[in-house]
Amino acid sequence: MSALPGVGGSLFPRRYLIAGLERDLASPMPEGPAHAARRQLVAWWRRAEAACGPATGLRALVDVVALPLAAMLGFRARGVQFERDRAQAHLETRAGAIVGLVVLPWAARPSGRWRDLTAAARGAGADWCLLIAPPFVSVVDARGQAVRRSIDFTLPEALDDRSFRTFWALSRAAVFDEQPSDSLRREPRAATIDILVSRARHFQDRVRSDLQHGVVGALDALTGVLPQGGRKNVAPFDEALTLVYRILFLLFAEARDLVPVRHPVYGRAYAVGTLAQEALAGGAATTGLWSALAAVTRLSRAGCRHEDLIVRPFNGRLFARRSAPSLESGRHARGSGRSSAARDAAIARALVSLATRPGPGGREEITFADLGVEQLGAVYERVLDLGPVAVGRSGHSRQRKQTGTFYTPQPLAEFVVRRTLAPLVTGASTDQILALRVVDPAMGSGAFLVAACRYLATAYERALVEEGRSAEADLTDDARAGIRRLIAERCLAGVDLNPVAVQLARLSLWLTSLASGKPLGFLDHRLRVGNSLVGASPDDLWRNEVMRHWGPSTSLRAGKGAMKSGTPSLFDEVELEATLRQVVRPLAAMLTRPDDTVGDVRAKELAWSRLVHTSSPLEPWRLACSLWCARWFWRAPSEVEGPAPGKTDGPPSAQEMRAAFDALLKRDRTLDPRRLEAWLAPARAAAARIGFFHWPLEFADVFYEPDGQPRARPGFDAVIGNPPWEMLRADPGSAEPRPSTGSGRPEPVEGRNQLVHFLRQSGQFPSCDRGHVNLYQPFLARALSLARPGGRVGLILPWGLAADDGAATLRRKLFDETSVDTL
Repeated sequence: MSALPGVGGSLFPRRYLIAGLERDLASPMPEGPAHAARRQLVAWWRRAEAACGPATGLRALVDVVALPLAAMLGFRARGVQFERDRAQAHLETRAGAIVGLVVLPWAARPSGRWRDLTAAARGAGADWCLLIAPPFVSVVDARGQAVRRSIDFTLPEALDDRSFRTFWALSRAAVFDEQPSDSLRREPRAATIDILVSRARHFQDRVRSDLQHGVVGALDALTGVLPQGGRKNVAPFDEALTLVYRILFLLFAEARDLVPVRHPVYGRAYAVGTLAQEALAGGAATTGLWSALAAVTRLSRAGCRHEDLIVRPFNGRLFARRSAPSLESGRHARGSGRSSAARDAAIARALVSLATRPGPGGREEITFADLGVEQLGAVYERVLDLGPVAVGRSGHSRQRKQTGTFYTPQPLAEFVVRRTLAPLVTGASTDQILALRVVDPAMGSGAFLVAACRYLATAYERALVEEGRSAEADLTDDARAGIRRLIAERCLAGVDLNPVAVQLARLSLWLTSLASGKPLGFLDHRLRVGNSLVGASPDDLWRNEVMRHWGPSTSLRAGKGAMKSGTPSLFDEVELEATLRQVVRPLAAMLTRPDDTVGDVRAKELAWSRLVHTSSPLEPWRLACSLWCARWFWRAPSEVEGPAPGKTDGPPSAQEMRAAFDALLKRDRTLDPRRLEAWLAPARAAAARIGFFHWPLEFADVFYEPDGQPRARPGFDAVIGNPPWEMLRADPGSAEPRPSTGSGRPEPVEGRNQLVHFLRQSGQFPSCDRGHVNLYQPFLARALSLARPGGRVGLILPWGLAADDGAATLRRKLFDETSVDTL
């Protein structure tokens, strides 16, 4: 597809500008008047460029550049006002529509002026703003989105034969006048530009849908040629999914020139787009594609430097050999019975499915430069609908509902992020912004984290300029990518029960923050697999002690105080602080160490592997917390894989739990090791099955200081997201949990009832005490507990929170204990 010189921005897909804009215009401009207008504008620009430059003042730019251009575009300018670093005015069309005008100094970058642009448009009562900072001209949607949406032109390139009709169509006054709408919009009349944006959005939706279907075809093709037994414990579907993500990542990177795709050697032999063209050609061109993709993978993983060809390595599990062992095995997979030709055909089908889409004249290239990384969320949505079942294999077909994961449209995610984070960044310094900790406890494919990354990066840019540490002109695209990278590494965290979601969220943030010449940042310690609702903390272990000595009516604080006054307690002899010091300090070091080289990233990988390994100082605490949680999810030892010596009848009682804690945390040898292991084996199995996630341990640096002491204001600065909404029912015919047995053990129950009983009996969710439980309720309660005092929570929730009787206790907690900003 040929490019449009001097045309950019995120408001319209590039392919739509080339293939759809002229068709959708209400009154396309005839050739004769178009040529005349172009000649007039070319002559005007020559005069303006000869008279003005970087040293020209604002008044001269308004008189020589902005007002003449506005007049040639069909506007009348009124109310010109000058400020120190900008000028603004109202532009009127012949039909009376109003557009804001903002004029900045020569070649000024408008990214730091986003608020100024929207304020100027609002002051004019306009939805759109014409921004002029010669040689740049932008048409900006000023309706307050978190991400700047504009169509950007650079003069004189935008006056080129190929680009002029786009420039003229989208910047002249008539495009802002209303016309009768069509079936794509509900309003009877709308501005032409709004109708075009709507049509472009529907065009992009079709591309997204085609890409979703392409993922289905690619997974089907690849899974069919991978060894069904799996190689090195990697299931065929998981390996196929890794290959799909690998191809998509490289297609996105190539579209953004983040790999040397324009170099003749790389472009010809290693570009995935080139491989896709060969696959589309078919026939002999498909021979060797399996080996070619393997070569691309090896080059992407290792990088190279040969004469003028420099390929930066992409580290991490996406390109790791262990993630797709069949691709680089160097021989046929044992027992696969698949020929080299079959594998080449499978790769060819996958490449065609992912890189092209059906068009009027056959398959046409998907323009990945037009696709934001948020589109990967739609891909993920489709993958959740799939599971291995849809591609002819056995597995989890109801995965999306079971994991409560749904794709959130980008504008909705951006709105929540903006309303949640704005008070935290207003007037904040760069250091204060980098110190923010933002988490999504049900992150899915990372839509909210991507929006938060961009929002905080824009705030950081603004703070840099205000502090005098950078000029706007110095904030190049590479510099902005570096800022997004810094935000992703320092500020963001997320948890999801679905490992596929976590992998895709990592991929989305990589693509959002990928900087030219830099490796993939290390995010494993911040994007985690786990069940956000089911976990424990040292306080929960305290609660076990409180109940053992004083009964369930004693408050946790009173029980702790009594224990510290002389009664033998769990923590008096356990050096929790010393353990936390061994964890928080390396975590803090990982946050501040840059990811500029592969060596930096591998050092972080090594440090993290030590913290999550079974030899980690935290492991005894993880086991103790998992044993505490496992009582609600207990399965008999015979149901647990592996030997279970010292067979037990069920989960430990409160007294037995104390003995287990002593053995784990104090290394007390009173308890028979076989009996301890008989409890730990089902606990480990439950932790793996349910995904226990012990928040204060897994994000220790958010809750504890480097010296191991609790933070003065523990928790995250902001909790954001769109948690699942799904009703959980307790026992049939009853909304009440079963009573505990006389031994003090929770009564084991089956299926999803286990989660309901945990929510009701664990003491962590006292506001989820009435009627049937909807998952949004404990997620809101968890969000409130994760946010620090004075922090912010921004979630998408059903209106039942404000109206349902079952949410009454939660609603009362919300209004009594927090300050509600927006409902």
